[in-house]
Amino acid sequence: MVRSLGSIALLAALVGGATATSFEVVIPESIAATRVSKHHLAGGETCTVDISTLGQEHANVVVEPSDLASKAFALKNGSCDTAAGPKPWTEIFPDVDRNFEFTSTTSTASSLIIKMPSQGGGEGFCFIVKDSTTNNSMTYEVASGAFKTAIGVVPLIGILSSVLLSMQS
Repeated sequence: MVRSLGSIALLAALVGGATATSFEVVIPESIAATRVSKHHLAGGETCTVDISTLGQEHANVVVEPSDLASKAFALKNGSCDTAAGPKPWTEIFPDVDRNFEFTSTTSTASSLIIKMPSQGGGEGFCFIVKDSTTNNSMTYEVASGAFKTAIGVVPLIGILSSVLLSMQS
């Protein structure tokens, strides 16, 4: 019995460790080089964008699309599709429940929290942080990672099942 409980705890730890992770974007004073930052989020995980310094301390740095709370760029073949322009969240994730709350703000309105839907049918979203002084930008590409998590967990369950069976004998 103790072996089984220990194995179940190990399985829970491995499955929990196989998920993608939420992340935070802090708007910098300046962007030194143009880069792309790629992320995977599973359903329910978040990207938090610190918007407290936009238009104030960091007047030269902007976020595109400017109305990120209601729109973003879609990922197309794993890259940010800016040519199609920003799209409402429900177009990026067309299969999501219409009442799903994609974005919210903290109580002080200093951060925008973007939540990945569990099932939305979309590849993912992206947004760009641009520096008008240096003409450099940081593109954040956020892929829907639900499929990645499931694929990573299935072999672990098979391996752990074998371990459990060998412990029973």
